[in-house]
Amino acid sequence: MADTKKIKTALVSVFSKENLDKIIHKLNDLNVKILSTGGTQSFIESLGIRVILLYWAAVLKPFIRKFLGGFFPAAIIKEMLAS
Repeated sequence: MADTKKIKTALVSVFSKENLDKIIHKLNDLNVKILSTGGTQSFIESLGIRVILLYWAAVLKPFIRKFLGGFFPAAIIKEMLAS
């Protein structure tokens, strides 16, 4: 599998948190940096796992807005600013 690439970063933002703990623990075991939003970020922190909070901005260039369905993570990341 020469084409296999290691995941370095994952954006996790979900409505239902059912079984999310298993996925988050696996990502953490693989040393994947986890980015997340609001409620999902709080859930991940409650597991004792480091997560970077992303804030969502709804105003962007039309092509980006169309590509991402109207939302895009702004580069306002509290943990990166704190580090």
